[in-house]
Amino acid sequence: MFKVKEFGAAGDGITKDTAAIQAAIDAASAAGGGIVFLDPGTYLTGSIFLKSYVTLEFSPGSTLKGSPDIADYPRQFFAQSISLHEPDYQWHHLIIATNAEYVTIRGSGVIDGSGPAFWHKGQFPPRKWIGYDVPRIEKMLIFYQCKNVRIQDVTLFNSPAWHLHILECDRVWIQGVSVDGRLFGPNVDGIDVQGSADVFISDCRFECGDDAIVMFTTPNRGCERVTVTNCTFRTNCVAFKAYINIESKHAIRDLVFTNSVIWRSTRAVALYLFAHSLIENVLVSNIVCDTESHYHLNRPLQIDCKRASSGSAVVESHSPVPRGRVRNVQFSNVVCRTDGRILLTAADDMRIENVVLRDVRMSYPTIDDPSVTAKNVESDQFANHSPEARVARAALAADGVDGLYVDNLQVEWPTKDNKWIRWDGLQNEEGKPRPYIRGEDVKAGDEPPFSVGWFRKCTKVLLNCPFAEQNGNVKKYETVDTEIDVIR
Repeated sequence: MFKVKEFGAAGDGITKDTAAIQAAIDAASAAGGGIVFLDPGTYLTGSIFLKSYVTLEFSPGSTLKGSPDIADYPRQFFAQSISLHEPDYQWHHLIIATNAEYVTIRGSGVIDGSGPAFWHKGQFPPRKWIGYDVPRIEKMLIFYQCKNVRIQDVTLFNSPAWHLHILECDRVWIQGVSVDGRLFGPNVDGIDVQGSADVFISDCRFECGDDAIVMFTTPNRGCERVTVTNCTFRTNCVAFKAYINIESKHAIRDLVFTNSVIWRSTRAVALYLFAHSLIENVLVSNIVCDTESHYHLNRPLQIDCKRASSGSAVVESHSPVPRGRVRNVQFSNVVCRTDGRILLTAADDMRIENVVLRDVRMSYPTIDDPSVTAKNVESDQFANHSPEARVARAALAADGVDGLYVDNLQVEWPTKDNKWIRWDGLQNEEGKPRPYIRGEDVKAGDEPPFSVGWFRKCTKVLLNCPFAEQNGNVKKYETVDTEIDVIR
């Protein structure tokens, strides 16, 4: 046991304790390993560097608080893994572990990144993202090329940007962690798993403005064998996301997301492939979610495949995949309260293959009419390549899917006691946007008709949805250049 106060740490929240904490870590490492212990108190610090066989343990009532002075964070470089496709990467971090093994952070304490110290000052209107200063801490905790990492029970609080970055690591356990980020903080992701394998995330709670859990590749490595279970999420973006935006011979594969609750989030699960690469073997099950985020064009489940836009940072390299593919994806036992749609879209030179939707229930207290709201949306993550799917009035819109099996999709449309809504940018009496009003009520008898499913350029489509009924005088399933093999 190496107590940081015995190495000179004050723990008063005023004195900078960086040198004392680092001295305790270095002493534990020199002894062959040990526990670096934080007694109750607030320890103001700049960058600290964890080492192999060292455990950083928080006692209840202890806080490691990031210094508000960027000079206390010496720049770090992981150029081969990061800079090639993130040219604006900020190289400042609070806790850093590089090429370490059997390193642990645990205990009932708090790691506070002092986010507001690096953000724009002043008052911001409701539901408006906060701007940030450069340079800043961009990844509060980063583990680079480490093995056998454990992070348990701590609270990650107020990060200036990403809370936790797992970069090219193997065998990582994250359990019982709370991510408390600002809902409108800039880029405040929860956990980003990049180029890593054998990652286990369980029993965690997330509240953050950006994506909660994201899987990426790097130019060096793919991302595979990631399991997420027994978690709760609230985010203004995606709860569980896989994302490739670089040309690479590496893939994202073998992901499991199960037994979790997502609330007030724009998307529950999203798989984005913006390159000629591969995402495959994804299992999503036993999920309860809602998209009551006070935004429009929510998508509880989404797969989107296309080439990156010309403005995106793209690393060009040979890919073994002749055209980008997302394949072998199963969604089962999903209950969702939403105003949006399930959206599965692939550009003509990309493909989605072998998707199963089984026992999915969509309940619509209200509904957002995409034919009105989706025409001029500029988001790079909203099927820009498929204008027909963007505006399709259907609970499920699929474009460019080969092998789609929909079994027991249930849709509960709004009743006379609920309201259909149409986003139109309403303003209040002062001429300013009304952030919590998403549109106008549609009068009874004037509701827009919605189908259960809309399909374009799809093959091998099997539909077994006897309990799903369309809304209004339209076809239950609408098709464009699609032959449906089986309908029940």
